[in-house]
Amino acid sequence: MLRLAPLALTSPPATLTIRTGTPAELPALLAIDSFAYSHAERVEFLRHSLALGQCVVAGSDNEIAGFGILNYTFFQFGFIPLVVVAPFHRRHGVGAWLLEALERRCSSVKLFSSANSSNVAARQLFARSGFVESGRVENLDPSDPEVFYFKPVLGSRMSPRVNFELQH
Repeated sequence: MLRLAPLALTSPPATLTIRTGTPAELPALLAIDSFAYSHAERVEFLRHSLALGQCVVAGSDNEIAGFGILNYTFFQFGFIPLVVVAPFHRRHGVGAWLLEALERRCSSVKLFSSANSSNVAARQLFARSGFVESGRVENLDPSDPEVFYFKPVLGSRMSPRVNFELQH
């Protein structure tokens, strides 16, 4: 396993393992994704992403702290359409670790993501993680433009099937 020096956690357990999610974990992912409760298309998106091995899961102490998805649907470049962190684990570096894990798995030279303009926490996370604003799309959500982010992918890339641990 590859060990990385992540951000220091303030309250979650000392070891956070990030690995490829499995279809059997769908109920656990839905349990921390409040949007999925009222959006059947999100459930199907998660099911599909898990089946294709596109989902990474951050786990600690037999629970899922968060998950993220990487695919190549954005002009064949790496695209992170979703990062979800369980409420208890927010603001402790889990989102940054997930972005780092997804970047390491990215096989293209460019990585993109997006967030609603109103999602200040996500926008701050992207900025802290080295993403830069790349553009905006109006009219996806009423009065809340989608802000797109870009980050060049540097260095070596890991296989999507490689697991690694992050410790502090």
